[in-house]
Amino acid sequence: MDLQIRLDQERGAFTENDTVSGHLFLRTKAPVNISTITVRLSGIATSRLSSGKYIESHQLFQRVQTVFPPHRVAEIPVSRSLTVGSGTHIFPFSLTFASTSECHKVSLDESKPSPSCIGLLYPKNKTSHILRRLPPSTGDTLSAWEVKYLLDVTVVKTGILKGSRNILFYPVPDFSLPKSILGRRCLLPIGDESISLSSPLAYQVDVELLNGQSLLLGYPIPLKIKLTKLGNRECFVWLNDFQTMLVGTTETYASGLVEKDTQFRVIQTMSNIHHVVCHDRALTGAELSIGDNLWSKHRLPIALTPSFETCNISQTYKLEVRLGLQSG
Repeated sequence: MDLQIRLDQERGAFTENDTVSGHLFLRTKAPVNISTITVRLSGIATSRLSSGKYIESHQLFQRVQTVFPPHRVAEIPVSRSLTVGSGTHIFPFSLTFASTSECHKVSLDESKPSPSCIGLLYPKNKTSHILRRLPPSTGDTLSAWEVKYLLDVTVVKTGILKGSRNILFYPVPDFSLPKSILGRRCLLPIGDESISLSSPLAYQVDVELLNGQSLLLGYPIPLKIKLTKLGNRECFVWLNDFQTMLVGTTETYASGLVEKDTQFRVIQTMSNIHHVVCHDRALTGAELSIGDNLWSKHRLPIALTPSFETCNISQTYKLEVRLGLQSG
């Protein structure tokens, strides 16, 4: 007996509330007695600490459909199995992704081996879980953390026949960009003297993210950089170096323990620019902006894993903007 899963949408990724539909092809060379055929769509977030010594899995959601026997036949009080003739039999299925996590906890502590605990669901009050948007498919079986979505088929007969395939899931942002601006401010000293807000030898440097704490994959970083002259000393100020870098932090939890992993990804780096920001005749209090043409052509990689949080995995980012300013 052979089992094959074919999806109506074979390429691309699914997102929230999308429907995974297709057909099961069951081929038999001889008649066979079958009790049930079920299809299950599920998502699992797995964290592994200390090289796999501690493992914790959370079932994000689950949808199940019985495709055999037909509903009208299942209600008839007959034998527990039905005979399916030889040949190819086709069963349609249709299951829909959840919009948010519906987590039930699975604890797998390999320091205390117990075959019965594999795949065993331990009921837990849902209020203790993080029930947020489903995270994207990411990671692999060799990494410290993994999020995967599976389509499983189970054929119950004399013995059990199973088949499965991975489903790629990627959430689509449906939020409105915040109107608030996230900014950082510092002072740029001119010379070696001590600097204060009243010093005639300082510039105020403001770096702002126009979309607040939101960055969109595949888009430029919405930066605004300006200098404000605080004193009356005449001098040139120019931008010599510029770099933007994302610092990603992944926290994984298992058995009450936590591990952190930090990744650095340079988005753009430039040196020896000699881009003049302020000339020697700028007035005190003048605001001088650095044009976004320096960074507007550089986009965030579309393949980055976006920020997300489940009960046992958290992915967050910080943006570092480095400016090399010189004066003279």
